[in-house]
Amino acid sequence: MNILHVIDVISQTHGGGSARVAWHLAKEQAVLGHQVALYSTDYQASQKDAPPGVEMRLFPSFCLIQTGYRVAPGMLLAGFRKADIVHLHNYRTVPNLMASLWHKPFVIQADGSALPIPAPRHWYSQWWKQGNDVVWRNVLVKRARRLIACNPYEIAQYLAEGAPKARCVQTDLGIDVAEFTDIPARSRQDKTILFVGRFHYHKGPDLLVRAFARLNMPDVTLVLAGWDNGYLAETRRVVEECGVAGRVEFPGYVQGRQLRQLYADADLYVLPSRYEAYGLCIQEACACGTPVLVSRQCAIADRIPEYCGRAVCLNEHAMARAMQEMLTEPDNRRAERIAWARGFGWDRIARDLVKMYEEVLR
Repeated sequence: MNILHVIDVISQTHGGGSARVAWHLAKEQAVLGHQVALYSTDYQASQKDAPPGVEMRLFPSFCLIQTGYRVAPGMLLAGFRKADIVHLHNYRTVPNLMASLWHKPFVIQADGSALPIPAPRHWYSQWWKQGNDVVWRNVLVKRARRLIACNPYEIAQYLAEGAPKARCVQTDLGIDVAEFTDIPARSRQDKTILFVGRFHYHKGPDLLVRAFARLNMPDVTLVLAGWDNGYLAETRRVVEECGVAGRVEFPGYVQGRQLRQLYADADLYVLPSRYEAYGLCIQEACACGTPVLVSRQCAIADRIPEYCGRAVCLNEHAMARAMQEMLTEPDNRRAERIAWARGFGWDRIARDLVKMYEEVLR
């Protein structure tokens, strides 16, 4: 089967979770023996971002400042004809519109981007919202053969956009199991709380800092790792405001073995998101044996077994209490966490999606 993945940003350092989803699915489907291609813009990306065994094309792009859409005109001339099916990642993107013009069967996977456009505040934003709703709902949602959601809330978002319920399906997101078979040994002696993710308001790093400041455990270190998505300066300001600068580390964006080392060194991984469509880092932390603490705003919160961690209300007081308790309780369930996380391999998810493609084409 000829499979084409389309995403507006494939950069593994700037594309967030959706870029990782597209990368791993393309890689695993190529391993299964399919002809797989990936089209994206060149925003912060290079051929180093190409999944192994996948033909990747990057198209020069520019950004419409007022809307934030990345436009890549060259994609209109790309070779979509040989694709049997097109897998679109994210929702309201110009590359998705361009791909849909080729009248190939396509599926959409929003990965958290199907939230409704906020109610307009001004007369011109009202026209902008109405125009967006008409375009995305009629060109993409109503024509998509399947709308892939990573949680029940996202299915509800698709339905609100006018999607037929019969075309909405839910799938897991996963981890590269092979990458997490070699877990490094712990390299530090102090107790550590870890956050891994982009610095964005939705991820709640400021909330975690305030909760950390309430801990009555002066020997604990907080490690905040990730790339700046516009909220790093505010996070650093909160660190200074709370007077914990001497106990907070910012290692920046990490990946590969360095990332696994952070997980292995942590006594607790915390994801205090104000909104989280899934939470891939939760599975990664468990794959290294690390217990997790998440806010109830994380869509995967209800699926986390009690031996993997806890979900708490979205406030610094509840989070501080839970961190204090989890750091002082004995922990002997590391092997169970690892086993749970390894059930979410990308190879299994890629096979399931290929079966869905076959069903669509039939």
